Amino acid sequence: MESQDPLQKQKKADQSRKYELDWLRVTAVLVLVFFHSSEIFSGGWFHIKNTETSYFFNVLSGFIYLWHMPLFFLISGASTWFALEFRTEREYRKERIVRLFIPLVFGILLLIPPQSYFENIQKAGFRGSFPEFYPHFFNGIYPSGNLHWGHLWFLFYLLVFSLVSVKLFVSFKVGQRQKFRKSFANRFSRGHSIFKLVVPLIFIEVVFRWLFPGFQTFVTDWANVFHYLYLFVLGYLLYSEKSLLDGISANMKLALIVAIPLSISYLVVAPLSQTAFDGFMANPASSYLLSHPETVLYYILLMVLKVTAEWCWLIVLLGYGRKLLSYQKRGIRVLSRFAFPFYIFHQTVVITIGFHVVQLSLHIGLKYLIVVLGAIPIIYICCLLTKTNRITRFMFGMK
Repeated sequence: MESQDPLQKQKKADQSRKYELDWLRVTAVLVLVFFHSSEIFSGGWFHIKNTETSYFFNVLSGFIYLWHMPLFFLISGASTWFALEFRTEREYRKERIVRLFIPLVFGILLLIPPQSYFENIQKAGFRGSFPEFYPHFFNGIYPSGNLHWGHLWFLFYLLVFSLVSVKLFVSFKVGQRQKFRKSFANRFSRGHSIFKLVVPLIFIEVVFRWLFPGFQTFVTDWANVFHYLYLFVLGYLLYSEKSLLDGISANMKLALIVAIPLSISYLVVAPLSQTAFDGFMANPASSYLLSHPETVLYYILLMVLKVTAEWCWLIVLLGYGRKLLSYQKRGIRVLSRFAFPFYIFHQTVVITIGFHVVQLSLHIGLKYLIVVLGAIPIIYICCLLTKTNRITRFMFGMK
């Protein structure tokens, strides 16, 4: 691919822009505030926790978890198709390193330590100031130590996926692999064939999730690595052919009809059978599985419900996004510029506010609203401050 004049590149990018992807990205980033705020008040693990938890927040966080990170990777793959329309392979690699690796490093050094600080105060009894704690952040790897990348794991995963797949993506634009792309589109754009793309996800979850339940270390997180890499590549392929997008649009109503009962089953019904899994967790041996086949059946059922609901919601979001948002240009350029730094800052702000709010004697619902409504404007202010000079824009990946 020949290098192009910057103005020509920008014009080509504007002409090929899919505004529904921008809207979906911005919405997904905003939803993360609601998600991570709910994690404070749900029964699962999080860096800080409220003493009282609520089943409502279990369901809320579980529902958002079904689709929001998969949506990010799907959108990222789709965006790569358009990026490679006006960037060379070398330019793309350089842009990914600057936009992802640099913010990852500065984020770990500046934004993750406050999260670890508040967690150590609440869970480990640390009583010093933040400057006193900061050197301890580098003592050991989380969870046995403090050093971790928190929510910024997404940047590293996306960076690796981008760098290792770019040659494949470029090859999809020419020659035999272009024919494969066309054949792929012909096969999965007809009728209800778009739903068949969930099969690899089911395989990945059933085979890998049991052994790698999902702490984002990359090197021991193969269920998530293969899951998100598949969606990243799939996002690229979906937006490479209009027929696949038409297939999604044709099936979005059916996907919505299917997604609702599947989600209810996964979030409400399936957990009622959790006792089938408790025995295996207490005695994780093959002999237990042989004498308790219901455990295996429960696990397979849960994985099938989870990823099928996930894929249906992705079809719904892409389909209705394409129908309702593809021509909504007003305001999205400004909002999309803030989406990336908003993501980077959001969890640190949520945890900082949440740490103080959980100490108040208020109703759990009111606490949640205070965290959400307090976090959004503060995160936005952080984004505005980041925009003010080249140094902070470079540090946090802001264009």
